[in-house]
Amino acid sequence: MPREALEPPSLAVARETDDGVAIVRARGELDLATAPLLCRTISLAAAEGRRPRVLVDLAEVEFCDSAGLRALLGAAREVEARAGRLVVAAVPESMVDRLLGMAGLREFLHVRTPDDARAAL
Repeated sequence: MPREALEPPSLAVARETDDGVAIVRARGELDLATAPLLCRTISLAAAEGRRPRVLVDLAEVEFCDSAGLRALLGAAREVEARAGRLVVAAVPESMVDRLLGMAGLREFLHVRTPDDARAAL
């Protein structure tokens, strides 16, 4: 069995703040094993202000399952509970974009292209 098949999927998550906007960038696979990392990072970003503005950039996420969707929904609710706004950036017609469309979550998660996401905040 190849070594790659034995390694768990990975997700790299980075957080930065730019002009009052918390930006959370994810790269890799968003699934049951990695969703908690994304949730924690978004929670930290949302805790930075009274009315958080959070951009979740999923342009480099190659895979997302139902656990990833639940993580995004929970994060969006948490940000909204703080009177904030969360916007998701996804590449049009990517796997993530198609999944969000099929699940009917584009409007709720304020999905935009990576170029347009910042303006939606």
